[in-house]
Amino acid sequence: KIARVYYVLCIAFGLLAFIPERVMSLLPRSVPVLRNILNNSVGRGKTYDERSAKELGRGSFLISRLLSASVPKKWFAHLYHVAVFNTFLHLCLLCLSLACQPEATTVGKLLGTVEHRNTLLALACLQIHVSRRLYENYFVHVHSEEGRMQLVGYVFGL
Repeated sequence: KIARVYYVLCIAFGLLAFIPERVMSLLPRSVPVLRNILNNSVGRGKTYDERSAKELGRGSFLISRLLSASVPKKWFAHLYHVAVFNTFLHLCLLCLSLACQPEATTVGKLLGTVEHRNTLLALACLQIHVSRRLYENYFVHVHSEEGRMQLVGYVFGL
């Protein structure tokens, strides 16, 4: 149930970002403000609009604090740690569900169903990708000490 609410909110926030400006001017004042808060909370680097964030923060102390709060960019590794663990957990659960099927006795029969094979392939590709990104984060990419990312975007990522 919580996952369904989360997905509905993600879709709603995603759609909110693509409402054209002409339509946005016809909506109640709270909708454009919410859109600006979302856009500024996930912005970083070149996509962060500091002027717009300061305008939004003028009316509310809480919004001002949320939009100005940031964490070091090297904390991005935490997002990959969560992704590696989550994907590995899903791979284990898929393998357990395959092992618990009474009619399947061989690996060929287990992976005979298209759904299981596609899911296993997708999870394996995702695991390789997030593991590679985690490796790059520690051993390839050098984060600058000044590099920051929005706290709200970091929390959304987790």
